[in-house]
Parts: sequence; structure tokens; C-alpha cells
Amino acid sequence: MLTAIRNVIARLTSQPRAMYEAGKRWMGGKRSFIDALYRDARFDADKATRAEIARKARYFEANNAIVNRLADLFEQYTVGPNGITVIPSSSDERFNQGAASEFAEWCKRCDFNGQISFQGMQGLTSRAQFIDGEGFWLKTSDMGLPAEPRLQMIESHRVANPEEAVKSSRSHDGVALDSYGRPVGFWIDTAFPGAVNSVYQLKPSADVVHIWEPSRIGQLRGMSFLYPVLNDVHDLDDLGIFEMRAAKASADTTTVIYNE
Repeated sequence: MLTAIRNVIARLTSQPRAMYEAGKRWMGGKRSFIDALYRDARFDADKATRAEIARKARYFEANNAIVNRLADLFEQYTVGPNGITVIPSSSDERFNQGAASEFAEWCKRCDFNGQISFQGMQGLTSRAQFIDGEGFWLKTSDMGLPAEPRLQMIESHRVANPEEAVKSSRSHDGVALDSYGRPVGFWIDTAFPGAVNSVYQLKPSADVVHIWEPSRIGQLRGMSFLYPVLNDVHDLDDLGIFEMRAAKASADTTTVIYNE
């Protein structure tokens, strides 16, 4: 009996096995352990993770010349200096000229806050997409008579779950979902910027333009384009600080060594 068991074990161990080295979780000290999970995108890129990445990205845009220049280049090669233009091309040339003229006039006053043109909105939102991972435009009006359509820019941190939606499975990181898990609306903080208390309103998806580029199936919110290199940028930034400290200390202090 013992001999038979040994023969079976010998046959099994002698046969070649399809073994993928990358499929081994524990590498026996040959490589470091990779702390990662295998699950849905919305849990990998949850609010805390996404917000922390955006916080760091905003800091480096403000304080790192390389990151700031990368944002400039992203804006330059996505919307350009004059924005993405709309050119009417119907069979009626007279209509085309009139529509182009009306649209050009609307572009000058389309910003709900009345600060920049439609071209400027595109440039600003492209930078927000690169740094924050996304930007939002809320379709609204100027409240005039007759009301004229306007677009209100919303920063990513103002789209979040209010307290009443935190425990709901139908709302994830500011995105309201239907019973099939499809986005149907966005919770937007409509309080005046800088206000102490937030005032969240659920805006239907049809009224919100979400400017982003998902990188995974099932992803609901955008991630900064810098997320793969943020730690490298941070390390280089720290290295520059340490090197500068050493250089200043060396320049400030004179060290003299006396020997016999």
C-alpha cells in the first residue's frame, strides 16, 4: 500500500505543471509582497482614496513646476487655446451664419458666474480633469425673463454623499444609482463657496455634464491622471528638499579639520 502511494506521488511530481510565476502570492522572499485586492473599481477607488489622490495632485500643481507644466500641456492638446469650436454645417448657408453668430455671442456669457467665456470654461475644466480626474457642468439658467441657458462649473469636492445618503446602497461617492446600479443623479453641494454648512441637492444626470475618463469598468468617479506617479513625484519633491537643506547647511557653516 505504501509503495502504491509513493508511486502515485512520484508520477504527480514528475509531470510538468503550468505554473505562472506572477500567479504566486508569496514569492519566498524573492520579491516584495504586493498589497492589493481584486474587486470592483468603486471599492478600489472609494471616496477616501480618490479624495486623497486629488488633494496631493492639487498640492503639486500649485507647488511643483513639472506637474503644473503637465497640466498646461494637457489643456493645450485637449481643447487648445480657443477651445473646441462648434461650426454649423446645414444646407442653409444663411442659417449657418446666423447660428454661428448667435452661438459666438452665447459663448461670451454662458458661464453662470459671469466670469469667463465658453472657451475659458473648457480650458479650466480640462485642467480639473487632469488634476482632480473630473469636472462637472450643471445645466442651469440666468433666471432672467426669458431665462437663457447657462453652465455652472462644479469642482469635484462639491459632489459628495450628504448624511442621508451615506448609508444608502443606492448612492456611492455622490452618485445616485437606480436598482440596476446605473447613475441617475449627482448630489451637489449648492451652498455658497466658503459657507459653514453644506446644502446638498440631488441633480438628475440629464442636468449634469460629467467630464471624465474612466479607466475601469464600473467606475463612477474620475481619478487624477497623476495617480500612477504621485508617489514618485512626492519622493522627488522630498529629495529636492533634503538636497537643498544639505546645500544650505554646507554654505552656511564652514568646517575646518585640524591635524598634526
